[in-house]
Amino acid sequence: MDQATKQNGEDETAKWHHLAIDDCFAATDSTDQGLTSDQAAQRLKQHGANVLQVEAPPNIFRRLLRQFNNVLLYVLIAAAVLTALL
Repeated sequence: MDQATKQNGEDETAKWHHLAIDDCFAATDSTDQGLTSDQAAQRLKQHGANVLQVEAPPNIFRRLLRQFNNVLLYVLIAAAVLTALL
């Protein structure tokens, strides 16, 4: 990273796409050949597995309630009730 970026307090990881390939390799301690098995094992131990946490799907009642989350629907229901009362 250039000194101006560090001095401005910007996130150093925010501009990886602007770095030269050699700078990316240096910053990630890697090569164009990738990581060795030992390096990969060390990083797996240090950072953990590269997996996303899976959320439980919403239950059926919550899914039903989300269907009514629209202002236009409320207007249509109010119009239907008003029409039924007349």
